[in-house]
Amino acid sequence: MFTWSKKGILGCVAMLMMLAACGDDGKSVAEGGSSEESRGYANLENITIAGRAYYATSTENPSEEVVLSVSSNRFAYGGYAHLIELDSVALEALNDTFFVAPICATEPDTSTGEMIPCDGTAEGAGLIRFENITLNSPIVMLEAISGNVTLRALVDVRDSGTIAVDGFSHLASERIKKLVSSGMSFTSAKNQAETEIMDAFAFDNSLVSLQEAFSGAIPFAQLQKMSEEFGDAGTVDGLSDSTKKSIEAAIEGLYVFTILEYPSIAFERLGDSSALYYQESLQEKLYYANLLASIFGHGTCSAEKEGMIADVSGYLFELKCVDGTWDIVRRGMNDVVVNHTFGTMTDSRDGKSYKTVTIDMNGTSQTWMAENLKYEAEGSLCYRDDVYKGERSYCAFGRVYSYVSMLDSVYFNYTSEDGCVAVKTEAYLANPPGVFENADSSYWPEEAREWARDECSRLFEEDDYSEDPENVKWDMVADSLDVLDFDMCPDGWRVARYEDWNALFSFLRDRFGVEPGRETNLLRSSYGNPTGFGLDIVGDIRGTYDAYRIATRMPNYLFAPTVLPENSRNPAYAYADKDVFGSIGFAMETERVFAHRYFMLEHVYGSAGDGFVRCIKE
Repeated sequence: MFTWSKKGILGCVAMLMMLAACGDDGKSVAEGGSSEESRGYANLENITIAGRAYYATSTENPSEEVVLSVSSNRFAYGGYAHLIELDSVALEALNDTFFVAPICATEPDTSTGEMIPCDGTAEGAGLIRFENITLNSPIVMLEAISGNVTLRALVDVRDSGTIAVDGFSHLASERIKKLVSSGMSFTSAKNQAETEIMDAFAFDNSLVSLQEAFSGAIPFAQLQKMSEEFGDAGTVDGLSDSTKKSIEAAIEGLYVFTILEYPSIAFERLGDSSALYYQESLQEKLYYANLLASIFGHGTCSAEKEGMIADVSGYLFELKCVDGTWDIVRRGMNDVVVNHTFGTMTDSRDGKSYKTVTIDMNGTSQTWMAENLKYEAEGSLCYRDDVYKGERSYCAFGRVYSYVSMLDSVYFNYTSEDGCVAVKTEAYLANPPGVFENADSSYWPEEAREWARDECSRLFEEDDYSEDPENVKWDMVADSLDVLDFDMCPDGWRVARYEDWNALFSFLRDRFGVEPGRETNLLRSSYGNPTGFGLDIVGDIRGTYDAYRIATRMPNYLFAPTVLPENSRNPAYAYADKDVFGSIGFAMETERVFAHRYFMLEHVYGSAGDGFVRCIKE
């Protein structure tokens, strides 16, 4: 499905200004002075008027495995437009007739399959053209209609080369009517209405394309109610409490907040346009924060309010004043503060620099790398290296290391394909897979051998037998842990041990009353990063600007292999009875608020295998 890109929006507006500035004869459509009273109705014959309809609210993707970022201009699927001439004094229709034009689509209508042809570019979506028409009044109402959405704009066709029909214009139209009915001229009413809207809905903030961001946040039923309430008052004070809360709920449900669950490097690896998209998403978040601050009466973020937390009656969010702008933070996270200081270190082996963090834990401290290790040790590789290479690789996330690949062959059950078949066949015979349970006992042993041959053939042709954890003699490894060298870290640093992770988790659990396993969230960047640890959810992102498919993944983190105490083993997991543990795995819980999907992690200790590494200072 095509989704409207922010670049396309800006390009379209520029093109419309050129299209609408002239009629077919090359004469300017917009001529004259600054008000309708001072100008005659000249140059309103055989003119061409162009506009663009834009309304894009986030939609929910039903897939449980893949997040699809969707903010599609619904007028990309077409629709139709009305142009109605209005009396400039009462703003009533001059006659019973009006002009009708199709809205240019770039996607076929989902119900009819029909599509109004465009120029074939993204900038064509939502274009409206009324060609060679003659008007009796320069004041018109343009309606853009698609399904149950009807957006309006009131304009003087001589004042603007393009007519934008969106959430902003829809709000303004109702307010203009109220002001004109009070005796104000159309020009004065339009100027005042637009100024009031700019002030009320934070459009004076110079962040991204704010009118599109506003339209993308407000469902049409709420927009309609807002226009009626704002039309009467001209300030946010005129909005009802129910309207304010519905706006906050709609913003919490925007897909842009799912995008920000992932780190910027997930998008930067896809190229400049995707990196820009992520930065624009950050800017949109700030716009929504300032919008909510205005609606709920918290004013601007000033120096006097620095650090202030403001409530917006939300389920997930509240606001925080930071460096002159309101920002959105997770509810309750302002009380989750861990003293920490940042530093840097350089790995002398390859010259790579890392951010570090020293975490104060009630009198004791730990100094960690605040990034995953990236040293190219033998046997290491980049995450998803089998799929993504070159510029699109995941190397920026850190490298994946394997304890198994570092073991001597004496610790393996087999080192050849024939040996693999023998070992795995014996394992199948001792514990038949479910597919063999109901088979005749004289039949399934041969099937077990075929099963083993297939698996071993794949293992030796496509992978490395040493990467098979089931090949390892873990009991032998357990007896040798004191002599095995599993360190991948620079001088003065080491692979963190179970005791290091457990001390950090215990501190967070005791300090904040977090459920066992949920302490991981307090290490996450997208959870407010209260510890400075900088743990990131990894997104396997495919697609292009503003239309991404994201598979959410959370690779393991390694710690120095050890035999865990019984009370640290989670019996819910199959590897709870393993001899050697050496990784932290993550169970991921996903919750939705409309199109916004947010994550909660729970950590469990797992068997030694492969994963990212965080080094800790000796």
